Amino acid sequence: MLLQQRQLVQSADRKLNRRAIGLVLCLLAINTIALFPLLTTGYCGDDILNSQIRGELIQTHRNLWGATANYIGLWIRNEGRFFPLAFYIYPVFYAIKSVFLYKLLVLTIVLANLSALYCFLRKLTGSALIPSTCLLLLPLVIQFRSAWDPILGFCAQYPLLTLLLFCSLILFLKYLDNQDRGALAAATLLFLCCALIFETSYPMCLLYLVVAYSRLRSRRAALLASFPFMAVTALLVTISLVLKKFAVAASQVYKPNFSPAQVLKSYAVQSFGAIPFTYYWLDPRSEEHTSELQSL
Repeated sequence: MLLQQRQLVQSADRKLNRRAIGLVLCLLAINTIALFPLLTTGYCGDDILNSQIRGELIQTHRNLWGATANYIGLWIRNEGRFFPLAFYIYPVFYAIKSVFLYKLLVLTIVLANLSALYCFLRKLTGSALIPSTCLLLLPLVIQFRSAWDPILGFCAQYPLLTLLLFCSLILFLKYLDNQDRGALAAATLLFLCCALIFETSYPMCLLYLVVAYSRLRSRRAALLASFPFMAVTALLVTISLVLKKFAVAASQVYKPNFSPAQVLKSYAVQSFGAIPFTYYWLDPRSEEHTSELQSL
């Protein structure tokens, strides 16, 4: 009798898992339709130059890794910017010569990002309704711009960064729920990768504090649980400030800005730029914002 009950429970779980997978696939299909014009676009923004890496290797007589290391060093020495993992773009463009295949890779990363968002919200809230609603509403805010678009340009850097962030948060929840030290180590490593891709991920360490508090309901316990992510951020901010202090050819755009209002405004532009009509008020290409939006 007990064996039959267990078999019934397992059968119900399998049906539930199949339904959940089917739901996610349907939601991803809806988002794919909204994102489909992505596959018809060419190289945009910085990708126009970065996609010519093969020609640059011929011109400079360097191999792929030598050219990549050279650019990492130039950004560190000249601008004081420490984001070495952002240069995965050169191996990507070296390996993928077809524009269509490159855009297909970008679409895959975006869809993986949405899947990770669903899993994170499902694990955080325990509800399928909230993440399903989020994925269902996302096509309403998808839009593309001719330059500096977070999806069309930058070799899928922003979708990849958020994919790593959501995966890290999922592992962090696993640590909070099961005290799995391996999950905490993996979550910290993924967050470190985010921070080494782009500096805008530094303040995302606060997300771990919020998630920890939502689970533990104790400020002290939440601070202790999120300490590794705070430590990673503090270390990289220190390295960034030191490098910027000794940068040999720092441009005005990349100099440290300690004005809280301008820093918050910069992150607001980058965080909410996908919302329709925000560029009427938060246009990063306008002269006013070009002089104000300076990252750490």
